[in-house]
Amino acid sequence: MTVGGQLIQKEKKSGKPIDAKKESLLLIKAIRINTMSKLTFADSKKFESLLTDMFPGISVEDIVYEDLEAAIHTIIDDLKLE
Repeated sequence: MTVGGQLIQKEKKSGKPIDAKKESLLLIKAIRINTMSKLTFADSKKFESLLTDMFPGISVEDIVYEDLEAAIHTIIDDLKLE
């Protein structure tokens, strides 16, 4: 299953309705996940601009991995790192 499909399935399991704007947002997130790591910084700025042109009015935030971030902060505290 594609990342986009996984994101949509996760939303469906949450019981929240998926409207066109939400589906576009999930699609953009999937495209970004699969593409951004392969681009240079300059190209990533152009890519973001392209996505903004293709999906006007839809603001995208980076995907947040709350569990991973919490685990990293715990390890940093345990090891007394900054």
